[in-house]
Amino acid sequence: MHGDDLAVEVSAMGCKSDDGSKMALCPSLQYGRRTFQEGRLATGAAKTRFTAWLGKQHRRLVYVDWLADLGPNPALRRLRLPVCSQIVQFGRHAWRGRLRAPRRVCVPASPIAKVCAIRGHARRYGLRLFVETGTCFGATTAAVAGLFDKCWTIELSEELHAQAKRMFAGTNVECLQGDSGTVLPKIIDDLPAPALFWLDAHATGGSLTADAGYDPILREVEAVVRSPLRHVALIDDARGHNFGEIRRLAGPTRCSMRNDIIRIAPA
Repeated sequence: MHGDDLAVEVSAMGCKSDDGSKMALCPSLQYGRRTFQEGRLATGAAKTRFTAWLGKQHRRLVYVDWLADLGPNPALRRLRLPVCSQIVQFGRHAWRGRLRAPRRVCVPASPIAKVCAIRGHARRYGLRLFVETGTCFGATTAAVAGLFDKCWTIELSEELHAQAKRMFAGTNVECLQGDSGTVLPKIIDDLPAPALFWLDAHATGGSLTADAGYDPILREVEAVVRSPLRHVALIDDARGHNFGEIRRLAGPTRCSMRNDIIRIAPA
């Protein structure tokens, strides 16, 4: 070969010119290396997706077991498990020495179901004011604030209250800090029109939530039903409350329970 023409020798290490100097990898080897690396990445991604899928299925099975352990509850909605889920649950129970798996489970209301309940009652009764006890992270109020002219939310934890104030700064939401059993009656006394109440101030546990040392729900219900205005109240986590006592305070014609929510509405 003469001039600038180079004789290329393909070796396992790469390409060499006729004078022995190393050149860049040959295109064929470059392509092979890239394909191999992409194959390894694809295999790793597939393993990651499969592991994530297995984890998701495991969490589902554990959740169904937890629901089954709750047992029948009139406050919760009963759902029938699909046949495939019944078979899997039967296998899991048989492995543990139990030969019978539940066909139905009682399911607590999802967050979207709670938001739909609030929106539905607000539209049905034409309510433009909203009061929440138990702000927590503010997700419920944030989801429905656009439907109301004015909102109030009460939180006992100082840390969660400060977080909510930053979150709702400059909006139609007023954040109040204190015991809802004491703060709520003061708000009700100043309301100019009927309001929708979302009562969720009972202790839920966790490192940030605060516990007043008692369940304020009876004080809250009493303050709502004693008002001369036709308020509507929705109580979250019905399964954890004394429905008979709440119904006695609110009146049997005004109080009902469905989908883990106690509903107090004008008769």
